[in-house]
Amino acid sequence: MYITTRLLAPAALAVVALSGIAAPALAAGSTPSPAPSASKSEDANHMTVPKNNLTFAVGTSDGKINDGRAIFRYTVAPGSVTHDNIIIYNLGKVTGTLAIYAADAVTNADGAFTLSKPGDKQSGFGTWVKMSRPVVTLKGGQNAVIPFTIVVPKDATPGDIVGGVVVSDIPKLPNINQIQQALKVATRIGIRTIVRVGGDLHASLAVSNLQETFEPDLKTPGFGKLTVSYRVTNDGNVRVSAQDHLSVNALLGGNQQNLDPAKLDQILPKDHVDRSFTFDKVFAGVRLTADVTAKPVILEGQVADQHEG
Repeated sequence: MYITTRLLAPAALAVVALSGIAAPALAAGSTPSPAPSASKSEDANHMTVPKNNLTFAVGTSDGKINDGRAIFRYTVAPGSVTHDNIIIYNLGKVTGTLAIYAADAVTNADGAFTLSKPGDKQSGFGTWVKMSRPVVTLKGGQNAVIPFTIVVPKDATPGDIVGGVVVSDIPKLPNINQIQQALKVATRIGIRTIVRVGGDLHASLAVSNLQETFEPDLKTPGFGKLTVSYRVTNDGNVRVSAQDHLSVNALLGGNQQNLDPAKLDQILPKDHVDRSFTFDKVFAGVRLTADVTAKPVILEGQVADQHEG
């Protein structure tokens, strides 16, 4: 829905956030680069990997080979069970031990997709996934297909549940408690995963916490800077990006000023992003009116746009 929130205040009164990775994704102490000695007859995808570094990659799999999907995406029903696979490659010569687990996604301060940290309490996707193997050890040049199962709760509500299947390097440690501690500083890569639970789907945004601060311009009496801050919350049940529109009016004279901030990439259901913008040379009328409109922008495969006037 379109949500418009208005704030009225005296003019001079201060009123007081792992990306989707196409398979395979890479992680390493130093990033592999094309071999400088490669000739035209050699494989253009040939990589040179530092011999003493653990360098690994991940991708989606059909159970045997990399099947080339950019992300894991599913449409499911409550109570359903889905089986899939991730493939892990050790691209270097060093034997490495890797952890495989699922994590919830969160919206960061910039409205970008990221994954919860190891040790964070999981409440969505991270609790739905059972890995067939939580740890795998690969010699240099080896790869392994790791099956996993997504068990959707019977009482799951409609909408998008977003997370990632993550692979992280870990040192050679004897027990899981030490491994969990090591994951806090490990290199990890993940494949974005979107689970759409069928049912009544709706895209909606809400604007709240609208505040403004006016700073008079001592060099230009009657004008100043107006800073408007607010919160955009995804109160629907599907992923959306958000396009905001801000306008400021002085009720007794002065020109309206408008601003269309950069579109927020994505806000996950129930998440929010706090935003703040400053208008220069604002006329200090008796009252200033600040309007904020946030329109949900439907992402690929989403429901039709819904709005209110």
